[in-house]
Amino acid sequence: MNSNSQLVIRLSIGVAATLVAAGAASAGTWAETGPGFGGPPQPDAGNLIGDPNTNITDGFGPLDLITGHHLNGADKDLYQIRITDPANFFAETSGAASGHNLALALFDASGNGVVANYDKAADDTNARLDNTRVTTPGLYYLLVYGEIISYPAGPGGFIWTPPPSSATGLVGQLAPNAGAGALSVYNFDFGRGFFASNVQIPYTVSLGGSGFAIPAPASVALLGMGGLLAGRRRR
Repeated sequence: MNSNSQLVIRLSIGVAATLVAAGAASAGTWAETGPGFGGPPQPDAGNLIGDPNTNITDGFGPLDLITGHHLNGADKDLYQIRITDPANFFAETSGAASGHNLALALFDASGNGVVANYDKAADDTNARLDNTRVTTPGLYYLLVYGEIISYPAGPGGFIWTPPPSSATGLVGQLAPNAGAGALSVYNFDFGRGFFASNVQIPYTVSLGGSGFAIPAPASVALLGMGGLLAGRRRR
């Protein structure tokens, strides 16, 4: 092996190590993307399948955390994720502000409701989904929304019954209403009151048994680089 080949291999290994380190730093987390709204402006994800701003997550390894903002108490953010291990799947919010309950809903790849949760416990403003109704790995849509005013619906009406006006809401893993159909719109129900506009509310969603919807380009680059190095060593 001549000195030029050795130099190429050393440089390639250095680049690969840098890519691995960069990937490890960001692996597992997805930050909400979309056009900026509110004050100060924050990215705002879409809320319907087919919306160009709906976040199709991509990354390397498991998806452990989603971070985002609600622009007001009625905001809705939709993320496409991949459930890789249904037996260990969960999704749980944190960061719900006083007077702003966070809700979670899961849809299959076609937009049909799978499960939802308004309150993970009585008088709790956060939500949690578990694997009670999740049995199949694959692509899903995870909706993070404010439990106020408008709720996911299909051609047949509300996919899940809106919560009552009481603070306890609806606890438990909620099955979708029969005949509601796939997510296509948000219908109004004022049981939880009104909302303050332009109030930035940060939130996080912790996940288990999940991965990114699309593998990261960095992982493909590393595979290709590995093949290149192997080929050079054989020479």
